[in-house]
Amino acid sequence: MSSSVSTADKTGFIQPPEMEEEEGATTEQQVVELVSEEEYPILLVLKGPNKGSRYPLVASEISIGRNTDSDIFLDDITVSRKHAILKKTDRGFLIRDLGSLNGTYVNRERVEEAILKDKDELQIGRYRLIYIHKDESQGDQGS
Repeated sequence: MSSSVSTADKTGFIQPPEMEEEEGATTEQQVVELVSEEEYPILLVLKGPNKGSRYPLVASEISIGRNTDSDIFLDDITVSRKHAILKKTDRGFLIRDLGSLNGTYVNRERVEEAILKDKDELQIGRYRLIYIHKDESQGDQGS
């Protein structure tokens, strides 16, 4: 049996389809391609207890941490209670580490803060997530 976390309602958390390791199972690349069709930026959990979960980034400020009040609740001892924050800027979403013990990594590089680009990989504790925003790569070409 698995338990459900009610704090996910604040961000519009979408429960993942069952992603069991079996023959013919959906690969990470296939999942990334499927969620790339979303109209808004999302964080997709590639590794961790919530593997396959996706978090739509619809608010202008989103907290990430082990605290149950976090907008994106990552329940693992390797995640600080108030680990990081995502802020929407005119250049895209900025992730800022909030002095976490284990750090925040973007594409395997520890960062204090960074502007996220489509397909950037985040590491927060034992969680590995990917930032997906299809509109970024299209830009304003042809306008």
